[in-house]
Amino acid sequence: MFTFASYQWHHLDNGILDFMNNFSADLRRREMRREIVMPDLRRGSMLVLASDYSGYHQAARYEALSFVIGDLAASGEWEERR
Repeated sequence: MFTFASYQWHHLDNGILDFMNNFSADLRRREMRREIVMPDLRRGSMLVLASDYSGYHQAARYEALSFVIGDLAASGEWEERR
């Protein structure tokens, strides 16, 4: 069971990572403010990574990338619904 006393995201302050360092710090802040809930993926024996990309054509004004990482054993309902 997830409790807010034990945060899941562990930010590593590495200045050379620039954007990813800022993104990581933002995830940590949002989790601490209870704006998001991060799953504990460390207990899963197999992780699944799904991604989607859009906007890779000349008419597109923007490009979007999305990623989902999850514990395969705990993803049964997600797999059925997708």
